[in-house]
Amino acid sequence: SFSQSQDVKDIILEVLERHLLQQEEKIQHMERLFSPRLLGATVPSERLLKCHVSKQQWQTWNRTLDLLEVEDQEKFQTSGLLPLEVHELLLRAVVKDSYSLNRARFLKFFCEVFNVRPLK
Repeated sequence: SFSQSQDVKDIILEVLERHLLQQEEKIQHMERLFSPRLLGATVPSERLLKCHVSKQQWQTWNRTLDLLEVEDQEKFQTSGLLPLEVHELLLRAVVKDSYSLNRARFLKFFCEVFNVRPLK
């Protein structure tokens, strides 16, 4: 069963932790590119062929986005399910340089973070 508040927090926490890990890996990759002592060191490559996200995970993400009311930025920020700081962090990560907020953008971000392809 999907208990609203705690499950939403757990899912968003996992997404943000994975996002942070990806950002740290990007920094390490950039450091390796410019570090003379690591020149020539082998760097593990990102998986190129991604699996599809599981149907269960896709449904869980969609239920989470329903509860967060991501289609309406004002409702999203005042849902009360996440602290305001977490909303802002998530918005910056998902929306990046655009001001449009929608479900597709969140699902794309979640897929990137979990290194999977979306369901059609």
